[in-house]
Amino acid sequence: MLKEPHLTSTLLYDWFSCKPGTRLQYDYLSGLVELLETLEDESYIGYDWQSIIEHNQMLLTKDNGTPIANGLLSPALNQAHKSKSARMLEVRKSIGLLCKELRKLPKIGIYPDLS
Repeated sequence: MLKEPHLTSTLLYDWFSCKPGTRLQYDYLSGLVELLETLEDESYIGYDWQSIIEHNQMLLTKDNGTPIANGLLSPALNQAHKSKSARMLEVRKSIGLLCKELRKLPKIGIYPDLS
């Protein structure tokens, strides 16, 4: 789902904390938005994650590494919901396992200041 050669827990923490300048490059946008929506459903991230990602240009395209265009996440999420591909089924299975582990941890709310 992500195209980061040096993905670390610190990088993910910074990204989910909306640390200025922290960006991730995706490889499979449909899988990534499916993960983010699930994290929202489980109350691990805020409902406005799409706006935050777009506003702060936190996600880079897989092809040329430029920030994704505004309005790209919602169509990707719709596509993810409709997908029955083997790749998406594997993503959903992995997300389910991740959420099972996350439910064992205390929830912390991270809501950035967009001003």
